[in-house]
Amino acid sequence: MTAAERCAGLRLLIVAADIPWPANSGGRVDIWRRLCALVEAGCSVMLVCWQDEGRDTPEQQTRARDELRSVCEDVVTYTIRHDIRSVLRRFAAMGSRPSHAAARWTSADRSELLARARAFRPDAVLADGLFASSVATWLADLLRQPLLYRAHNIEHRYMAEQYRLARGLRARLGIGLNRMGLQRFEFGVWRRADAVLDISVDDLAHWQRLGMHHGRWLPPIADESAMAQARSPAVPEWDVLYFGNLHTPNNVAALNWLIDEVRPRLSRELRFAVAGSRPTAEVRRRLSHAGISLVSDPPRMADVLARARVLVNPAQAGSGVNLKSVEMLFTDAGLVSTPVGVMGLPDAVRSCFEVAADASGFAAGIERALGQSVGRQQREAARCWFRSAQVAARLCEAVSACRPQRSAP
Repeated sequence: MTAAERCAGLRLLIVAADIPWPANSGGRVDIWRRLCALVEAGCSVMLVCWQDEGRDTPEQQTRARDELRSVCEDVVTYTIRHDIRSVLRRFAAMGSRPSHAAARWTSADRSELLARARAFRPDAVLADGLFASSVATWLADLLRQPLLYRAHNIEHRYMAEQYRLARGLRARLGIGLNRMGLQRFEFGVWRRADAVLDISVDDLAHWQRLGMHHGRWLPPIADESAMAQARSPAVPEWDVLYFGNLHTPNNVAALNWLIDEVRPRLSRELRFAVAGSRPTAEVRRRLSHAGISLVSDPPRMADVLARARVLVNPAQAGSGVNLKSVEMLFTDAGLVSTPVGVMGLPDAVRSCFEVAADASGFAAGIERALGQSVGRQQREAARCWFRSAQVAARLCEAVSACRPQRSAP
């Protein structure tokens, strides 16, 4: 059955932990591409989402609402504010949910939201991200519709690692507050959901070992059209490129490892470049001092990736799936990653990468990738998992499997 046949006429209420546009981070990209794929396949979508006060400019916020409304039948956006009144309400709600979930619960106008959700008449509610699940569960219960949960990470493990890597009192305090009750909350969401759509085959196996057998793998979607339009120059501009957001602790730690540990172990001098969003002042200083090119906030990452001979993912920490590794698959470059960078992906996908955990092995992997031709047949087979129509069909199939057990009186 095709994606159009699976999704035609389906009405899905998506409650997303983050506003998915502009799609300038891994989490936003995952939500945005899946939303577009569902609509393209014939599904009607109502979107509820949150934006953090001050994260996006007013112009971006206006553009975001316009973009979302061009795709969705209805869009409801809320702002997470940081004034004293909002913070106190958030603390009061933390008795039963972690800080990030409490922020979304207290900032939603629930009476208006319920009225609009009832008018939309969804066939199911999807919590896209753990911290949207309080609102999504509340809606699913009142609407008497199935609840699906999109798991992006084993969040209590991910937050523990972010806390370990965080620098500065403010960052550690924010992450530390969110870790309070997080593991218990995450287990509760898994137990409550009628189906869980996990981004990672490894995370899914973890939950299955704990007795959670109602999950299924739902891959992320690659921006295949953008990669197809990007044209590699006859002579690539850089030998090695790292890309991703340039402000979160785990990405900054990966970049530092690449500069401090891997680069000195290369047998020859190579042209390095780094591309990504919101580079910190410290990242800018480090790259300038090291003589590494920086492409800050590129409007279209696919065009940047096409300019390098080898793409690297030196991730040192994380869970779920590292979306940059999926993007890397849709290029003609050599691919090098740590085991963390390819975790959560099927073995057939991991085999497309040179994989090494230590700095010497990673440097050797870069040099091998520079000297090898790409296995095009193998890479094309790996790409099939991440095409939009296939992912949309998988999600709609999961909704259909849940509906009979929840629609009975």
